[in-house]
Amino acid sequence: MGMIHKGHASDGKKVLEAYLPPAEGPIAGGGALYGLGLIHAMTCTEEIRDYLFKQLMDSESNEILRHGAMLGNALVSIGSQNLKVYSELAKIFETGSAIPGSGAGFSIGLIMAGSMNEMAIEALLEYCTTSTHQKSEKVIRGGVIALALICFAQEENADELILRMRSDRDFHLRYGACYAIGMAYACTGNTRALRMLLDLAVSDVSDDVRRAATTAIGFVFANKPDEVPDLLRLLAKSYNPFVRYGAACAISIACAGTANKQAWKLLEILSKDNVEYVRQGAHIATGMLFSQRNETECPEIKTIRETFDTIITSKRRTAKMARMGAVLGSGFLDAGGRNLTICMMTSSGQKRMKAIVGMCLFWQHWDWYPLIPMVSLCFKPTMTVGLNENLELPEQTFVCDCKPSMFKYPEPLKEETKKKKKLLKKAVLSTSAKANARKAQKAKEVAQNNGEDVEMEDVSKKSPEEEKEKMDIDGEEEEEEGEEKEKKKPEEPEPESYTLSNPCRITRSQQKHISLEPDSRYELVNERVLTGFVCLRDKNPEAQVQLVELRMANDTDIYGDEPDPPADFYYTGN
Repeated sequence: MGMIHKGHASDGKKVLEAYLPPAEGPIAGGGALYGLGLIHAMTCTEEIRDYLFKQLMDSESNEILRHGAMLGNALVSIGSQNLKVYSELAKIFETGSAIPGSGAGFSIGLIMAGSMNEMAIEALLEYCTTSTHQKSEKVIRGGVIALALICFAQEENADELILRMRSDRDFHLRYGACYAIGMAYACTGNTRALRMLLDLAVSDVSDDVRRAATTAIGFVFANKPDEVPDLLRLLAKSYNPFVRYGAACAISIACAGTANKQAWKLLEILSKDNVEYVRQGAHIATGMLFSQRNETECPEIKTIRETFDTIITSKRRTAKMARMGAVLGSGFLDAGGRNLTICMMTSSGQKRMKAIVGMCLFWQHWDWYPLIPMVSLCFKPTMTVGLNENLELPEQTFVCDCKPSMFKYPEPLKEETKKKKKLLKKAVLSTSAKANARKAQKAKEVAQNNGEDVEMEDVSKKSPEEEKEKMDIDGEEEEEEGEEKEKKKPEEPEPESYTLSNPCRITRSQQKHISLEPDSRYELVNERVLTGFVCLRDKNPEAQVQLVELRMANDTDIYGDEPDPPADFYYTGN
């Protein structure tokens, strides 16, 4: 629910009202606080911040409720270095209790993301390096991921911490070092970072470290997706299944939404792997790779969807992990009603901190499934909204220089309907026909002997029931022939270009085909890709401005015949 209503800031609390504490038990309450954090991760009011902090303070008696409250507080304060919240989280982390301790670790990482805060680093390192045999593995794991998130975008500034973590005897610290390298050098394509990760991926004694090192390559080369398949070709064929799983993760991070053919070849091999969790990673990565693509643009989509459907509907109990991967992969293919895609960078080439941090936490679902919703931080709307100098929506059209079918929405799933049973013609054996003829001849002879004038009946004459069956069959055949004729009607040629009204959906691959009309009233303020919010300059400011009319959506606009649409949901007539 938090993912579905993400950004619905005005009524986010009302959406989860039935589950927020104390209305439900601790599990539902903790999940509701976590979901509230997801809703307000991008925009949060002081009222919600205060509410979440109060819930954190009041949840001391229940560890599960406290875990959700901590994640909710962290999500609304990503990268804020909020010391008020941090001090409370640090106390919980140091107590060392497994459930709240792991949540506190992840939350500290989110709040201090990209800060290289010395106070937080020393506190986390001290806990994760001293007397580890007496401490919960869950808490240590949360602590090392927090250290990795703190290194976000720090590059050389994080080298000292990375070296210290890499050289530690405890594999948890080395595991964290892999993600620290990925976070520190995210979207840089740094070759030194690549060498460090490859060294850990092929030589470390811990399988978890090798998996993390391979995964982190995707973060480092997220700005160069075309190079990633070549870098991972050998790792994807490794004898170690953890490394193969990491290769699938790296492809999903760097190549999400690109439909890269080389990446697909590797994932196609991994999706048939003999180890189930490798197939799971490949299915998830495939969904991310082909996000928003249709069968016209990528013909392999048809096969992928059929494969996912087969796996999801399979009844085999031994294929649970692969089925989970197929379910998630199907979701990524159609994310956000096919209006969202995963992207680590902005259209202008800047790193998206929340996206990279969210992706890092998403792949920790290996240890804890409820981290899966963190992937919602990575989603980016594929839309174009043209704004004038007053930040209003003027009536404006964009030209797409390609056929409409190339980037249209994929066909919705169709409900299976039962087919009518076709009436078959009743078969008559030749022996039966001869027997009937003999009977008719005998009856005629008997009648003649009795002096009656009887004509010979036609043996081929059908009974009334048989005649009715024949009529039904002929009628059905005529209908089928009519349908075939309708289908064979020549289709009208598809136009080579078409226009879109402001605002509109424009996918990642469609951007290079979009432009303003030559005789358009508006022009771009600066040369840029037509995606996101675009500033338009009016070339004829004296003329009256025509604005896009905003109106409240009714039942049929969104839900068809379904009742009760959201009361505050607005959309444009275009």
